[in-house]
Amino acid sequence: MTENDKLLQSLHTGKKFATKYAAYRPSYPQEVYDHIMSYHLERHDSLPCDQQLAVDVCCGSGQSTLPLTKYFGKVVGSDVSVDLISKVPAAQNLTTAVAAAEDLRFLESGTVDLVTIATSLQWVNLDKFFSEVRRVLKPDGTFAAYSYWFDQLDNVEADTYLKHMRNKVFGKYLTSRMDIMKNKYTTIKLPFRQIQRLASILGGGASVGSGDIQLSTKWNVFMVLGRNG
Repeated sequence: MTENDKLLQSLHTGKKFATKYAAYRPSYPQEVYDHIMSYHLERHDSLPCDQQLAVDVCCGSGQSTLPLTKYFGKVVGSDVSVDLISKVPAAQNLTTAVAAAEDLRFLESGTVDLVTIATSLQWVNLDKFFSEVRRVLKPDGTFAAYSYWFDQLDNVEADTYLKHMRNKVFGKYLTSRMDIMKNKYTTIKLPFRQIQRLASILGGGASVGSGDIQLSTKWNVFMVLGRNG
């Protein structure tokens, strides 16, 4: 196990943490999956498109995993945290695996139609991870990485206070890896032949562009505290 794996496990350990994570981790808008599937299907206009196996890496408690089950015959959610994996919702065609993103040995080479990673690309060893992604994907397979930035509240006073807490109090605990998210993954060199970039970020100091998807939801004050507390 690498030092990065140990760090991630230390940050995502314990049943209490997993319960809180599962309760307050935002889900993703349907538009994200519409874009992923549109891209996957359009690349196969003249050929049959396989939708047999999708793998969601760093799946956490399954917010980004479960939506894939309606598109693929089999879906696997993998994460380095046993506690988070235990919170993944049950589905007939969904299984899980405890594994680091850089070690997908539970998958055979050239067998996966889609590999996704949501709001976690900044935490992995990119060279090792991409090597594994390229190994497990079919020759015509698809890789999709997406993320969101920090919360932005509609209430101006509450949003100002939240930004203050994030920048002045929590900011010192954030690593430079978070810049990868803030830059919408544009600083990452993707080792694939065909690339389409579409950022999925809302607020928090990062601008929302014309091609961005807004992730919005209604939360009461207890949900906001739970998410950021």
